[in-house]
Amino acid sequence: MARLADLQRQIDEASEEVRHLVQDDQNRRPPRRELHQEGFYNEDDWYEDFHHGNFAFDDASPLSTELQATPWPQSYKPPQLPMYDGHTDPKQFLMSYEATISSYGGNTAVMAKSFVMAVKSVAQTWYSSLRPGTITSWQKLKDMLITSFQGFQTKPVTAQALFQCTQDHEEYLQAYVRRFLRLRAQAPTVPNEIVIEAMIKGLRSGHSAQYFARKPPQTLEKLLQKMDEYIRADNDFRQRREEAFRFSEMTRGFGGRFHTRHVRSIHNSTQSDDRGSQQQRPQYSLQASGQQQSPVRPPAPRGRGARGFGGRFGDQPRRIYCIFCGEDKGHTTRMCHVTIQKQKEIAEAAASVASASQPQASWQQPPPPPPTQRG
Repeated sequence: MARLADLQRQIDEASEEVRHLVQDDQNRRPPRRELHQEGFYNEDDWYEDFHHGNFAFDDASPLSTELQATPWPQSYKPPQLPMYDGHTDPKQFLMSYEATISSYGGNTAVMAKSFVMAVKSVAQTWYSSLRPGTITSWQKLKDMLITSFQGFQTKPVTAQALFQCTQDHEEYLQAYVRRFLRLRAQAPTVPNEIVIEAMIKGLRSGHSAQYFARKPPQTLEKLLQKMDEYIRADNDFRQRREEAFRFSEMTRGFGGRFHTRHVRSIHNSTQSDDRGSQQQRPQYSLQASGQQQSPVRPPAPRGRGARGFGGRFGDQPRRIYCIFCGEDKGHTTRMCHVTIQKQKEIAEAAASVASASQPQASWQQPPPPPPTQRG
């Protein structure tokens, strides 16, 4: 019993000592602050925690301790940031990145702290390889990014490149102007006077080049306005020339003999070609058992008949019809294998009737006389 009482006394003393140690530890800690409703610390509380050593730093981060300890603005709402992979011009990325963060209430410190969430691939590898604590401001991070990826920057177009942009021999005027303006958009520092001269020099010999040689425009706006007029004229000229070429191709099927009645038929066939619904004409062929196919005979224009161009139904396409097989079977009734077979049967029947109608001899020829014997 005495031993049990001694053990109980030691346990009570140890428990009392542990309780005192826990109480002393709680007294040494600063009082815990509650978060605001917005979910952010107040800036004064933030810096107070920083000076008391209650702020946790990332020793491997390229950001300095001052940037890491900078509080997030209460009005800042994290947006969906543009991403940078290191394969494009960094200046274009920085332009959209800064505009996005600024529009959501962020500042330069937010731009530096949020940069790690906007990089991937090669750019992320580059950022993670920076020495810890080297980035002290957003401007320094921008300069380091531009220097490291300057090989991907787009070089501005010079005036020499504008003079080298010329119109090809068969190039539409509209295509040339668009190509030149896309190139000019990459040369913002080139004066408008040089742009006007380069565009006129690049024109192919023609009405537009002759006009601008006589009356050179003073401003780029006037040049583009006049160029738009020549673009419409050039498109109309090419369209008319293409229609005339198709018209001449269609008239070749009449052997040089062409009448104004055929204009409507040719115009309709040209429109069907433009829609891409070209229909093949049926071929006349003889497919009878044991016979070879007849050569293809294309339909020829008739005179004043009902099926030709000059008849009553000249504008309607000619249809191939067979009374045995139906419509659009590739042959007429005269060329049908059923008709040919019937013709054979009739010919064979007529031949058999003709042979049966011939009169047969009703008497027999007398036998020849026996040979005479000579004595």
